[in-house]
Amino acid sequence: MAESIQLIVVTPQRRVLDTAAEWVDVPAASGAMRVLPGHAPTLGELGEGEVRYQDAAGATHGIQVGGGFLEVLGERVTLLADSALADSAKA
Repeated sequence: MAESIQLIVVTPQRRVLDTAAEWVDVPAASGAMRVLPGHAPTLGELGEGEVRYQDAAGATHGIQVGGGFLEVLGERVTLLADSALADSAKA
């Protein structure tokens, strides 16, 4: 099993983020979910709220998203967001 997952956040305008993460918290339309390495393949609707993730150094980051779709496949989480705005790092 891989030790990290690749998090990709894309809006219709641009690629917002492409980074390795230890875990990712996603505001799915059906409720919040945490994605860890080895997560089952998932396809669903992305809700509005904060996507949180932890980088390899242990820092937690956040991105505000405004709906869209999510896909978890292999060791990759792809968020096709209607809108996204990155927050600053949180210790």
